[in-house]
Amino acid sequence: MLLDEPTSSLDIAATRELWLVLAELSRSRPFVVSTHSASVALEFADRVVPIRDGVVHEPHDGAQLRADYAASELSPEAYLLDVLGR
Repeated sequence: MLLDEPTSSLDIAATRELWLVLAELSRSRPFVVSTHSASVALEFADRVVPIRDGVVHEPHDGAQLRADYAASELSPEAYLLDVLGR
């Protein structure tokens, strides 16, 4: 399943609920979600695969990104830009 920006027109509560449902579903089936939200990528992703200018870049392990982010003092956006490259 491919979900392209699934929360783009949802309010905060509906967005959170959708991510919780998707987190539960991810235990039984794989799917791909595109998002511009660094905080969502850090919180929910098993793997983060940056796509910049139409080019797919090296995947990163979500758990490792979360652990490293927790030790940083950066915002989610600044952290991912730093790690994944600008």
